[in-house]
Amino acid sequence: MEGNYDRVCIGASAGGVDAIGRVLERLPASFPASVLIAMHLNASAPSLLAQVLNRRSKVPVEVATHG
Repeated sequence: MEGNYDRVCIGASAGGVDAIGRVLERLPASFPASVLIAMHLNASAPSLLAQVLNRRSKVPVEVATHG
């Protein structure tokens, strides 16, 4: 597949944290695309996913917010 892309999308179940961390830790800080992660999480509990992934990633990880 050829071309320039500005987004990479990753989907995982709740057990995919380690796999996503392994992907993110291999990306350079200068990675030229946004990485969008969709993961099943418990909606009634606060998530520490961004903090956990930030420890392994050179690319900043933030939780998406509406708007």
